[in-house]
Amino acid sequence: MNTPATSYSRQQGSVLIISLIMLVVLTLIGISMIRMTTTNLQLVNNMQGRHQALAAANDVVNQVLSSSFINPADINGTLNAIAAASYSYSPEGEDASKKTYTVAVSKPCLKSMTYATDKITRIIAPQIQARIAAIVALLAANPPDDIKAELEAERTLLAQRHKQYLTCVDVTAPCYLTLWQLTATVSTGFLGAKTSVSAGTDVVLNSETGIQVRNDSTLYCTS
Repeated sequence: MNTPATSYSRQQGSVLIISLIMLVVLTLIGISMIRMTTTNLQLVNNMQGRHQALAAANDVVNQVLSSSFINPADINGTLNAIAAASYSYSPEGEDASKKTYTVAVSKPCLKSMTYATDKITRIIAPQIQARIAAIVALLAANPPDDIKAELEAERTLLAQRHKQYLTCVDVTAPCYLTLWQLTATVSTGFLGAKTSVSAGTDVVLNSETGIQVRNDSTLYCTS
């Protein structure tokens, strides 16, 4: 027969068990929330690293493409020097000692080449002039500083190409329109992000340099 004291003891035991179960459940919920928070932070860091790595690769690609990387006196030597060079990038506003990306650039290779004199005169040169005029109009609207810098860089590059194209007007010694490809790969970074960017650019070569490039099989892309 159960006495009041025995019944009370059993109730206390049940309350203790229930309390322990609730404590375990709350502990598991807390651990799950901590893990979710940690995962979200990792995702944010990975996305930030990815964006910065992509910016690093694009920045170096623009540096190389804006340079005159075809030297008729030593074409292979110039292209090999691009691949051997060391490139680095630090996001704006960041401590360079803590967040610097090292970018490796592949040796630019030749994707294609065609006679260019007529095509440049009829198609390419007018397209460049139209784009330069559009950029001038965009700059006149006072865009944000980052967009303004990109537009000015594009205008400078297009002006250089247009000047180069204007020298290609002699039909007796046709120029060659060549397409070169390179890949920039971010190999290290503070957040461990890695990414690659491939880009191409067209370069006009005079008849002599074009023939030299055409006859050098080591300059062609293998894939």
